[in-house]
Amino acid sequence: MIKFKTVYPDGKIGIGLGITARNLELLKEDRPILFDLAAFGLNAKIMIIYGKNEQTILKALEPFISSDTIIHSDDSGGKPN
Repeated sequence: MIKFKTVYPDGKIGIGLGITARNLELLKEDRPILFDLAAFGLNAKIMIIYGKNEQTILKALEPFISSDTIIHSDDSGGKPN
């Protein structure tokens, strides 16, 4: 996997991921990918979870959901915004 941080012309920070075929295999085996953004100077983590649909993703998220969790379902079909 390749992880990168960039700054867009509008000043917003972008975090990018390049995942490998092996990463996809692990995700399909219900093994989420979690990494810390501290290396980019950010106090945050990113988790990538695979699911065949939103319901299976929500099921996989259950152990991580707390009273502070905010969930947004993106139904754009992967179209860039």
